[in-house]
Amino acid sequence: MSAPDSPKLEVREITVSRTIPGHFADVYRSWIEPERFAYWFGAELEVPLDKLSLDPRPGGKWKATMLQNGEELHFGGTYRELVEPQRIVMAFEDVENGTDEVQLLTVTFTALTDFTTEVVLHQIGLMPDGMPEGLTAGYNSFMDKLTELMGIHD
Repeated sequence: MSAPDSPKLEVREITVSRTIPGHFADVYRSWIEPERFAYWFGAELEVPLDKLSLDPRPGGKWKATMLQNGEELHFGGTYRELVEPQRIVMAFEDVENGTDEVQLLTVTFTALTDFTTEVVLHQIGLMPDGMPEGLTAGYNSFMDKLTELMGIHD
């Protein structure tokens, strides 16, 4: 039985779509290469390379730590599917508490032109009230940083 003030978890989902400048294979690699991933993941928060681990293969683990005001925010899970350079499915799992709560993030990459890629993020799983809005805002910030990164790597 949950405490009366604990957040109610329900299956919820979000979708964020963004057009990113860059060839879709390059945009895809930004999700699986540590140096690129660390640049955009977390938006304005630092993701130190020594606290990032990516094993981009089905069943491979991923872990990332964001630094915020001296606090560490831990994220991680497993890769479920990788279809290079079109699709990544990765699970967000509770790496802090080891619970069974899993959210699945599906990312698709579609070439719109030779140098423009549509990135669609769809995340589904148990979420408390307010989390979908926070995720949407966070992913939009992440995509701003990814857009910036692709401008650097043109």
